[in-house]
Amino acid sequence: FFLLVSVSVAMTVSVEVAPARRPSQNLSSPSRRMSSERMSRLSLSTASIDGGLDLIAMEKERKKLSAEMKSLRLEFALDFMDVSVKLLVVVSVLTASAFEASHVFLIALLLVALFLSAFAVTMRLRDASDLKFLVRHGFSRRWKKKERISGGQDPRVVRDAERRQLKHFIFRTVQAWCADLPWIVFNVNRVAQTGGGGGAAVVLRTVSIAFAGFGFGMKFAAFVNLVKMTLFAGVKMSMKEVWEELPADVKCGVGHSDQADTAEAMREAFKQCMGQIADTPSFMVVTMTADHDHRAGLDVLAELAPNVPYSGSTTCRGTLIGDKALHGGQLVAVWGIYDPEGV
Repeated sequence: FFLLVSVSVAMTVSVEVAPARRPSQNLSSPSRRMSSERMSRLSLSTASIDGGLDLIAMEKERKKLSAEMKSLRLEFALDFMDVSVKLLVVVSVLTASAFEASHVFLIALLLVALFLSAFAVTMRLRDASDLKFLVRHGFSRRWKKKERISGGQDPRVVRDAERRQLKHFIFRTVQAWCADLPWIVFNVNRVAQTGGGGGAAVVLRTVSIAFAGFGFGMKFAAFVNLVKMTLFAGVKMSMKEVWEELPADVKCGVGHSDQADTAEAMREAFKQCMGQIADTPSFMVVTMTADHDHRAGLDVLAELAPNVPYSGSTTCRGTLIGDKALHGGQLVAVWGIYDPEGV
């Protein structure tokens, strides 16, 4: 049942890698055509799709996706043949002789191989789905915000690629040491105890040992790469998020006004705050003295910064503005922060 389900899952995985569409051109003169071609080459390196990766970066991810799917199909085919031979060995052993205690260990090895193969295929399919989403939309569902960090290769793409590679090496290493190697040792020992001989059962067991040895050899390379990545390159599964590693584009601003007119006071305070941020704030803290018309002030704030969340309160003892403390009289103060990747 597991083998049939795995085959059906693998057959349904399709990769739709469509070439990037070039804009249609209707140019009447050679000079305009040459200018358009220069602009097209420039736009390939700077244009982004839906605020995500630029076109050149997406083309690189398409190539990675194609290579990832080829590797996935090859490894699935090898694991499928390996598990199939193991299953035939177990069936032949159980039907050829009475049930023994060693058969329990043989069945356990088969179940471990089935579980690890299914888990590895599932994880690879999920990673391939994430990569396919990145190729289609230019951003990943795992990212904090659909915004590309400018300057060189997007560090989030590099981080996600390292995670996928590290997980792959870990799963292949676990398969090698927990499924292939125990199967080899157990069956070689059993063949040695039974004295070899002929028959289809012995031939089948020898073939299964050969498959397991071949698989262990291929997966041992993943183990070596895992050691290199973890011990020498310092790559970890629990890597920090990008916005914890890179300088964040966070700006804060503050403004105040002591005008008696609440609407004008709110405009003046907000203008001062925006002069320091120079962008639409992500969140604001608003405070007014009790003798102001709070509803009028908030109506003006809604006009100046629509859909911007804020928290507000009244004050009776004054307000701290920078390195100054303002006391007495009517007062409106606005604090704002620009943090597009913040919560």
